[in-house]
Amino acid sequence: MPKQSYFLNADKTDVIELSWRGFWKDITVTHNGHVLGTFHSFSHLKQGQYFTLHEGSTLHIYYSKAYGDQGMKVTINGFPVKGSSGDPEVRLKGVMGIAIVIGALQFILGAIGEFGDVELLQEMGVSWPLMVIGAVIIGLGYCVYKFRSVAALIVIIVIIGLDALLTLAFSIEGGRMSFGGIFIKVFMIIALAKGFSAITELKDQEAIRDRDLSKKNPGW
Repeated sequence: MPKQSYFLNADKTDVIELSWRGFWKDITVTHNGHVLGTFHSFSHLKQGQYFTLHEGSTLHIYYSKAYGDQGMKVTINGFPVKGSSGDPEVRLKGVMGIAIVIGALQFILGAIGEFGDVELLQEMGVSWPLMVIGAVIIGLGYCVYKFRSVAALIVIIVIIGLDALLTLAFSIEGGRMSFGGIFIKVFMIIALAKGFSAITELKDQEAIRDRDLSKKNPGW
């Protein structure tokens, strides 16, 4: 039976677990092995449900299908549980994944244009510079996740935005509008922009954690 676990403490002794059969049918929610309730179907899961934990905390579980925010939402008293799709670290990792995919596609396309015999790409001037841009985007994506870099995220968005404008300019010049490619880039920019809020939330969490540690250890 498939299952998904969400740990509420660093020792992984306090756990929320969802288990189900088939395609999200008869979903059971447990807390440390004790059944809290069930969802009958995936539709029921999308509607969501509140549960009360034994210490009085409110657990909210639902599946979000909103664009750029899809996934299982698990919150305790309104705060996302670590590892759930609402967790800012998970969201930022998703932003890094988007950047890596974009960079890899740019790199591969540049490599085909540089070393392959594709006349269309050669006419468009697609070659090693695109490989460099792809590698840069991948590196910037890593910096966004690893160092919570707002600057790196801005640079990625600017690169993709300029690419979209160039695509539009070439489409107009060639007399063939490539709306599909432009819309995809716009959607990517929207998805990447969600990384700003994730970085802010993570930095706020780190600031709160550091403040709590300094209170516990005033001699630091």
